[in-house]
Amino acid sequence: MPAFRVSDLAKRWQCSPKTVRTMIRGGELNPLPFTGRLIRFSEEEVLRWEQSGSRGPKTAAQEQKPMSKADFELAVGMGRLVTKQRQLR
Repeated sequence: MPAFRVSDLAKRWQCSPKTVRTMIRGGELNPLPFTGRLIRFSEEEVLRWEQSGSRGPKTAAQEQKPMSKADFELAVGMGRLVTKQRQLR
C-alpha cells in the first residue's frame, strides 16, 4: 500500500502543498496517524477524496453568506461617500 506525501498529492492534483495542508485543517483529508511532523495519506483516503467530487478547499468568496439588507445599504452608502470624497479633491 503506497503512502502519499503532501507534495505527492500537490503534484497529482496540480495544486500547492499549502492547499493540501488547508484541506487537512478543514477536515477534507485524513492523514495516517504518524507522530511528529510526518504527514502521509493512504491510497484509500486519496481515492475516497477523488471520488467524492471535492475540488479543494472553499475560497473566501464561496464561504461568504448572503449580505443582509442593512450591510448592503451600508456598503452602498460607503461607496457613495468615497465617490463624493474623490469628486471634492
